[in-house]
Amino acid sequence: MTKKILFRILIFISFVFSFSLSQNLLGQCKVLACNCCDERQYYLLLDSVNTVKGSFFLDPNDCSSPIGGLAWPPGATYHFVLDPKYCPQDDPITVYVTGCVCRLEPLDTVRLPCCNQSLRQRLDKSNQDLKNYKLYQNYPNPFNPSTTINFDIPEDAYVTLTIFDVTGKVIIRPINHSFLKAGYHDYIWNTRESELSSGIYFYSLKAGNFSDEKKMVLIK
Repeated sequence: MTKKILFRILIFISFVFSFSLSQNLLGQCKVLACNCCDERQYYLLLDSVNTVKGSFFLDPNDCSSPIGGLAWPPGATYHFVLDPKYCPQDDPITVYVTGCVCRLEPLDTVRLPCCNQSLRQRLDKSNQDLKNYKLYQNYPNPFNPSTTINFDIPEDAYVTLTIFDVTGKVIIRPINHSFLKAGYHDYIWNTRESELSSGIYFYSLKAGNFSDEKKMVLIK
């Protein structure tokens, strides 16, 4: 083997090593979100203008998969908050994270806050205190591929939940004149296997003499 060929091989190996190292460094620009609480916690990830970018839960002493990387623009700031659906608070704790500008340094592990009241205690209390029917705004919104629809009913009632498009065409009626107990209820609508296009959709709730309707946006 001539010196010239050997030199080219060494140059190629050096290039491959440098490329591999750069890719690993790029991939390190991530964060692990950890729940150090004694109960499962539910969180929202929001961007700098408070748009919900994702929602997730973590079991006690559990950490998320790596979040961020190339999906976060350099220098962009995101923040984690407790999901108000499961932990309503007047003054929620927010954890801010800024993506590394040079992308050559990994972000450290962040420890997320705990809700100061258990979910079961909150639901028991809310069921006792419910006095009005209420249909909540879905979350996240906009969404892809799934979103959660919540509603309160203060008494046992026959309930119908309908999802339809802008033309009034019914897409799905997941709850069709079903008898539900008084309390807090939710429904998760997953569009992953559907052929629905991006756009505006509506959902309506009918329970007893109550009816309400709200708008949501699907982005694919």
